Amino acid sequence: MKQHRFAHAGLARTSRRIAAGWLLVGATACSRDVAAPSTTTPPDSTAAAVASVAVTPSTLSLTVSETGQLSALAKDQAGNTLAGRTVVWASRDTTIATVTSGGLVAARAPGSVAVVGTVGGKSDSAVVSVAAQALAFNFTRELLGTSRSLSAAEQSADPVSGLVTIEGGDTRQPATPFSIAWGDGDYTSGWFPMTHTYRDAAKNYVVRITAYYSGTSTDYTDVPVRFVAPQISPAAYPASLAVSIPTQLPVLTSREPGYLPPPGLVAFDDSYFGAVLPRADVEYVLSQAAAVEAGIVENDMESVDGGFRQVVLRDPVNGGAYSLWFTSPVAFGANGAYFQGTPGWSSLFHEMGHNFSLNAPAAFRLGGRIDGCANAIVSEALAQMFQHAVAFELVNNATRYGLPADLALDIANSARASAGVVRAAYDAYLSRGKPFSTWNDPATPGDETFGTFMTVARQFMVHAEQAQSYLAPLTRVMRLLRRFDQAMLDAYAPQANDAAASTFRATLMVAAVSYGFRQDLRAEFRALNFPIDDATFTTLYGSLP
Repeated sequence: MKQHRFAHAGLARTSRRIAAGWLLVGATACSRDVAAPSTTTPPDSTAAAVASVAVTPSTLSLTVSETGQLSALAKDQAGNTLAGRTVVWASRDTTIATVTSGGLVAARAPGSVAVVGTVGGKSDSAVVSVAAQALAFNFTRELLGTSRSLSAAEQSADPVSGLVTIEGGDTRQPATPFSIAWGDGDYTSGWFPMTHTYRDAAKNYVVRITAYYSGTSTDYTDVPVRFVAPQISPAAYPASLAVSIPTQLPVLTSREPGYLPPPGLVAFDDSYFGAVLPRADVEYVLSQAAAVEAGIVENDMESVDGGFRQVVLRDPVNGGAYSLWFTSPVAFGANGAYFQGTPGWSSLFHEMGHNFSLNAPAAFRLGGRIDGCANAIVSEALAQMFQHAVAFELVNNATRYGLPADLALDIANSARASAGVVRAAYDAYLSRGKPFSTWNDPATPGDETFGTFMTVARQFMVHAEQAQSYLAPLTRVMRLLRRFDQAMLDAYAPQANDAAASTFRATLMVAAVSYGFRQDLRAEFRALNFPIDDATFTTLYGSLP
């Protein structure tokens, strides 16, 4: 059977310290002695007195760590523009926002402050309003908006000197230099590659790079800079759900007749981890993810050795990651690349999603029953939902889980990339005429079900974005699917490639997603070419309060 595997890789100067208080930055024009003009020769236009100054824009709204550009226009008494005049910029309160000699404002803390531009003794100001950084991490842009043209990643970080280099690019090729908020209070502007020397290399940082396009259009990307291990503040999780990356290969036994773990699996040795990515930190994040996923199935999964501990093993041959939901201990395999650089967090959450959803419900688990050419509309759609729900939960509640900003950003970036894969698959499904299929034909090289199950995942995610909630609706989706029994299995007919079975499979997932959001979504899915049996939908949807 063709497998579904998704590998989501992570995104492959001068500075000045600014003191709080009133800060003037800029330079006055150099002066020199000049001869007095004759009464018949007009004075040099550059010596004309400044009558007025206008700062634009007059208001600027930023969030903490964002930057914005101000400009000042000087005019003489006749209203003529005075070009080439030096502007002296000042912030009334540099604890809220600072401003460079070029008028680049950097937001530092929530509040409102006047930023003043002065030319030739005349001044004007802009009101800068700074809001706290939005806490809500979501996938709205990846699912519904336009992709970022700006990308960047740490190229090197020297913990001895504090020197960091960030490389990247922008396919929109802006004409204005990028602005960089380095996360340590310093702000610069420039082009890739960007370099900065941190005074304190004993901690990690999040760098925000902002691009300026034609008009007032801007965009940004955040880049983690890591000198040391993530500064995790551990929060408790059930020991029975712990995920480990063992240094020695454990004995794997199968709980499903006819299923065997692949040969060649080995343990991850210490070379895959280091000072900035300790093994224990990866285990901690995965264990917290496991606790979240156990909650989604309301702990209604088959107990394995008295709990549901999982192990991560290395597959030197397979380039991706995959679930071993049927083994004891429960496991998933991953290529070594998953722990070189930024871990493939989202893909690991995906495989873990298989482990939990296929071992649920405990009394009649899906795994081993829906397997075969018709499994993907349930198993793969659910794994996509699980991986993005976990990322949404961990990133938006990073403090609760003890995750520092740099580590939460790694998870967010990984999940954004995988959400982009969901969007691309959905767009392709539409462009190909909505070729609905629940049967992955083993005789063909492609996967006929790919667009279908990704469309299910996409529709779930779009509604979750609208609700700004993933865990609650996904828990309800699983609550309906955990009613799976022999009668439902007979209708699912996993070995049948016929219209009746395909309609039941589609109806089952549409009913589950509808129940998840307490909303009848039949019309929406019918428009996407999903066959739905109304009587079956009504029975399934009404089977739970």
